[in-house]
Amino acid sequence: MAPSREPRGIAHTRRNPTVHRTPVENGRTVARRATLLAIVAALALPTLAEPPAVLNGIDVLARDGFTALRGRRVGLITNHTGVAIDGRSTIELLRTAPEVTLVALFSPEHGITGQRDEKIGHSVDPATGLKVYSLYGETRRPKPEMLDGIDTLVYDIQDIGTRFYTYIATMGLAMEEAARARIRVVVLDRPNPITGVRVFGPFNERDGEFTAYHKSPLVHGMTVGELALLFNAERNLGCDLHVIAMEGWRRDMWFDATGQRWINPSPNMRSLTQAALYPAVGMIEACKVSVGRGTDTPFERFGAPWIRELELAQRLNAANLAGVRFVPFRFTPNASKFRDQECGGAQVILTHRDAFDPAATGLAIAHALEALHPQEFDHENVNRLLFNEPLIRANGTNGTPVNPLPWQRELAEFNTVRARHLLYSAGATGSSDRAAPAPATAAPPAAGASAPTEASAKTGPEKWESAIAAFETQDRKSSPATGGVLFVGSSSIVGWPTARGFSKHPVVNRGFGGSTIRDSTHYVDRIVTPYRPRVIVLYAGDNDVAAGASADQVRRDFESFVAAARRDNPRAWIVFLSIKPSESRWDHWPEMQKANAAVRSVCQAGERLRFIDVASPLLGENGRPRAELFRNDRLHLSEAGYAAWTPIVAPVLDELLRAD
Repeated sequence: MAPSREPRGIAHTRRNPTVHRTPVENGRTVARRATLLAIVAALALPTLAEPPAVLNGIDVLARDGFTALRGRRVGLITNHTGVAIDGRSTIELLRTAPEVTLVALFSPEHGITGQRDEKIGHSVDPATGLKVYSLYGETRRPKPEMLDGIDTLVYDIQDIGTRFYTYIATMGLAMEEAARARIRVVVLDRPNPITGVRVFGPFNERDGEFTAYHKSPLVHGMTVGELALLFNAERNLGCDLHVIAMEGWRRDMWFDATGQRWINPSPNMRSLTQAALYPAVGMIEACKVSVGRGTDTPFERFGAPWIRELELAQRLNAANLAGVRFVPFRFTPNASKFRDQECGGAQVILTHRDAFDPAATGLAIAHALEALHPQEFDHENVNRLLFNEPLIRANGTNGTPVNPLPWQRELAEFNTVRARHLLYSAGATGSSDRAAPAPATAAPPAAGASAPTEASAKTGPEKWESAIAAFETQDRKSSPATGGVLFVGSSSIVGWPTARGFSKHPVVNRGFGGSTIRDSTHYVDRIVTPYRPRVIVLYAGDNDVAAGASADQVRRDFESFVAAARRDNPRAWIVFLSIKPSESRWDHWPEMQKANAAVRSVCQAGERLRFIDVASPLLGENGRPRAELFRNDRLHLSEAGYAAWTPIVAPVLDELLRAD
């Protein structure tokens, strides 16, 4: 191998991979922006508040003069998605980069042009004359002879955020071989198109598979650069890894917010909608069902000649799956499964992408097909992509689809590991949303909630003054324990016998019935700060939505609560208990589900935040609240309801307190 020259100012070790970042603002950037704005103003064109385009790793690398690759002999793992913001390919850019020698190309599934749906042999790139080694043919990892004369592997491929999409396995296998050959790996990062905050189980039991390289949830919420860091650390690869980070990307961005053009990552991944639906519909792709290949909307429909489409759509819509609806549909694929055969099935309509749960939806689809067509549907083949046989067996035999609760602990453990490798923040709609308590205004108390008698005479959080004062009087008489678990929120906290249910820990209950998230934020200095809790458990949002608050408002109010609670206690864990369904407020349940999804995203992206789903166990087989878990008012939990909640919450508290 040719000797390499290390760029000045770049330090790295195999245990501590280097992440290359460039300051978001510098003198040249500010000057260019000022010049651009002046030109726009002179032309009397409308001015954008911010330049819209996110810079990918290749854009940052090129702008900075290819410093990280100077003096290197490069093998490039890429395909047609490896392009810069100006449309030039990464192949072209590295081929002409100063002091960079591009030695060979490596292609993943679908080939260097991303057009083929078959195993692929080695070839020669007609534009450059370089050898193209296929990593989706006779081998799926680079062989030693393919790496001859290379001292750096560069990876630049657009992923779509789902575990069984194979490009990330290609990256992992290449990292393994690079570590063995003592070759550097540079990952040019790109956006996760379905955001970096959405994380959904279930997990694969086996790893090392091409569609399950690492044990992780179905939707991982990470970029390829972050996954590379995770693979290297958690699989002990010992790879000399560098990640060229993006600029301008936030975890909460869907791809259509990046300002980048969509390039189909594979022949049948033709839109952002299809990328969002892929983990759900793709779950059944190994079964005897068409997933729309050979039609104009793959992964937005599924079917087979034997499916009774009207019954299927009716059954799935009755499940009230969040963010999605099903339209009975007949179609005839012109390729792939059931080519030229008319199929009954469903067109999948994504109605609310942030509320959509692909894991629950995919399992519900598989369960419905098994229930309606047990002879024709090969349910066991769902496991060919999920690699979780007990879950598949349970999903096929239970009267209802598998409940997501069994993998919540695995999700919590994964998110703890995942957090160590994240490179980007979630961002916020405005700094005030995070930095300050909510203003002293709130929605009126919801019907059916217990409230202090002065509520009718006062508005805003002040109406709870007597309740807060009563807590302070109680504290003066008997000082409560500090440094334990604080339960705060509305009447669902008030009625919970937390001292008995969580007796192994010091517990303080400061719930006040009828309150909203803003009310708890307003009084945070009096009902949170004095107890210096290690864990804060918040149940609120129920009254908020019932009084007209949107899901987005609930999210912003929760962020404000987190900021306020951490002003004097920055290391506290904050746990949000999902808003519960109830017959009394069933009309509000769709918005409550959206609010739960929004807050869950905040928790998954933030530090020392947890979201616990306490809503699912309250629903029966018919998808409605279980009457035995509620009081006669059909709003507040009964003793049995709290008995269902306590064993779900207790293990999480044990884990968080042990971790500290």
